[in-house]
Amino acid sequence: GRSLPKPASAPRLTSACFPQNKKIKMDIKITKSRLSNLFTYEWVRLLAITVVIIVLWSIMYTSFAARLSVGQKFFLITYEGVYTKTQSVADELATGAADGGNVLSYDVREFTELNVVTVGENTAHKVLTTRLEGGDGDILIIGNGDREYDPSDRSTLTEYQSLINNGRLISINDLLESARRYTVDSGFIVETDDGYAVNEEKIKRYFKDERRTSSRNYRRTYVTAAEIEKGAQDEVKRIETVYLNYKSVSAAIEEAKANERDFLSYKKKAIVRGDDIITGEEEAYGIDLGKLNAKSKNDIKDLWYVSGEGGASATGMVMAVFEFSTVQPDLQYESLSVMEYIIRKYGDYAE
Repeated sequence: GRSLPKPASAPRLTSACFPQNKKIKMDIKITKSRLSNLFTYEWVRLLAITVVIIVLWSIMYTSFAARLSVGQKFFLITYEGVYTKTQSVADELATGAADGGNVLSYDVREFTELNVVTVGENTAHKVLTTRLEGGDGDILIIGNGDREYDPSDRSTLTEYQSLINNGRLISINDLLESARRYTVDSGFIVETDDGYAVNEEKIKRYFKDERRTSSRNYRRTYVTAAEIEKGAQDEVKRIETVYLNYKSVSAAIEEAKANERDFLSYKKKAIVRGDDIITGEEEAYGIDLGKLNAKSKNDIKDLWYVSGEGGASATGMVMAVFEFSTVQPDLQYESLSVMEYIIRKYGDYAE
């Protein structure tokens, strides 16, 4: 047969393929430009890491932090034209309770005094509306409460009347009736022939089973058995205080009326729709601080005042309560506590 061809021989590797004694030089010299580049890169990297950490922390805080509820943040708002004379109303409320303690309950964690005024293009009306949309409002001190409103004349509309028309304020009667339902009709307070009794067991059960479990904030605040028991006891005092304030304010109003010295501020809610004007019944939407303070030895102008022709005045100055009962059903009555204190100290009526 035929023989197979021989395979081609592999090329021979010679020393020429491997240069001898050829040194590879590495440039490791430290220069100013290289150091600058190194530190620039490190700072950028550190900055990026820092930004990422801040963003992640912000997301975690927003998602998991135990934030205060609307009711736990108390806002006392003075509207444009009303001035606060004292350095801080909070300081006065801190020792103004009947027992010398804080007027506000244990459950109010923040107190903010806010003066709403016009700043540039942001009118006081716009600022207040924005605040109320965020739930920032409990007590309002406002002027022009004595100004009459004619729905057919737009120029007579005051901010006080506008808030009433828009349902932003709760009437004093509705506030008091609500306080009674909350305390007596619920069974927390039992009225007797010679006074009242506190149903501590029911209140504590309400705190432990409902209020403590109502939000992450409460669940994280009251964890141990001792913390829960302390909170329940504080709740007993808070609800009893709501009842006592309801009784005190109601008695003061009745006494003032009996002596023909009614200090309530009455208005009619009015809705204007084109040529149609719908008006409600006249109701008391606030405390007329000028009438309240007629003979008291403590002058309300040492707390708040409006500017009049003769200087500081309380004429037409009204204390009203914002309607936020749907978002703070338990702590709506903190405003009643402030109202009771003002009547007691700056009026002649409360017991």
